[in-house]
Amino acid sequence: PAFYLTERPQAGSPLLSDQVITVEGELPRTRKQLPCGNCGKNMGLSTEFVKPVTRNQAINLFEKALNRQVATQKSAERLFDTVALLHEMLSKVQFYLIFFTFVFSAGAGLMSIGLMKLYPMEALMANGYTKIEASAIAGTAMAIFFSLANGLGRILWGMLSDKLGRKTSIITMTAIQGVVVILFTFMAGSEILLYLGATLIGFNFGGNFALFPTITADTFGAKNVGQNYPWVFLAYGFGGIIGPILGGKLGDMGNFPLAFTIAGIAVLIGTVLTIMVKPAKK
Repeated sequence: PAFYLTERPQAGSPLLSDQVITVEGELPRTRKQLPCGNCGKNMGLSTEFVKPVTRNQAINLFEKALNRQVATQKSAERLFDTVALLHEMLSKVQFYLIFFTFVFSAGAGLMSIGLMKLYPMEALMANGYTKIEASAIAGTAMAIFFSLANGLGRILWGMLSDKLGRKTSIITMTAIQGVVVILFTFMAGSEILLYLGATLIGFNFGGNFALFPTITADTFGAKNVGQNYPWVFLAYGFGGIIGPILGGKLGDMGNFPLAFTIAGIAVLIGTVLTIMVKPAKK
């Protein structure tokens, strides 16, 4: 038998290119002349053919085409598995409990970052500090106390969670954060209390980045945390939109204390949501 290459495989063929067929005698010109009947149709072969090839070349071409088909099938299977895992996680109530806790906690922290200088300046000036003094104190609270505590919180909350457990750590962190954010309206007008409040808010805000990846792994399994956590981390983006907008709108209305109170209550709601989180059964 002689082996021939097809010139233009049809769209939708399982073998995307380098198709080969086996024929006896003269080179066929139409599908009806193929000795295997419908094999041309089944393989997606065109009716135009080019140069003959050797048996080994034909085998190599078949192997390449089949390898491409297998690779395409494996890619499709991986995509299907990814979608199935995502659907499975999104169908669990645990995902939404963790997600909204993260939204509230991140939103309060990001709102505090935006207002950490503006609101304390206003509160300090109301308590008799000059504008220059108030600016220096508020700047120190933000640039030093909040920032350093934010970095330490990422490390220390991770270490604490190894001892206390992820769920207990998030409950503790959000409970402290909610109370401090509410009390910040009374702390902002005092230099010492402002430093303390900025430290605690920054410390707990940093803990978000250590605790939520680990509770995602504990709840849905460590094997697929790389696929699952990006969806949980979307909560940080939502918090980054809601929190600063809330602070800005109420700040424009001259009501910074209400913004901190709402944010603090939301974080405490997150504490309750975390208490309800249990590892997924499947």
